[in-house]
Amino acid sequence: EFTEYLGIDGKKERVYFDNNYTLTYTNSVDQDPYISAEKIMTQIATGSIDALITDKSNLRGFSTTDESAFIDLTTCLTDEEFNKVSDYVIYYKLSDGTELPVALDLTATKLVKDMGLSVKNPCFAIVRSSTHIDNATAFIRYAFDLD
Repeated sequence: EFTEYLGIDGKKERVYFDNNYTLTYTNSVDQDPYISAEKIMTQIATGSIDALITDKSNLRGFSTTDESAFIDLTTCLTDEEFNKVSDYVIYYKLSDGTELPVALDLTATKLVKDMGLSVKNPCFAIVRSSTHIDNATAFIRYAFDLD
């Protein structure tokens, strides 16, 4: 449905959701979360990932105290749109005390059931290095019925 929402054919241009990452530790010798986090960091650094759906607790691991790995949502949403999703905003606090709205809690959206998300407290954040911020923003509009 999101492909249709974007108005793309789904063949030549596609939306790709990669769910092959594990950020949850199941035992003390499980290396998958470390490997997954490194892969995601590499994708963030190279601009080959546009957004991340993850448990809220994982957001800090992709940022530093001086810079968030995710964009300030007020830069891609209109004031009206931001106000409509304000109850779902997750803030990231920088070392200087600045709080940036960097993610949205998806728990109350239809997507949790429709996409079969297994993430306990799913949130959506747009990566600062994204080359498709417009499509990532469209996902927010789609998820929260902002149109």
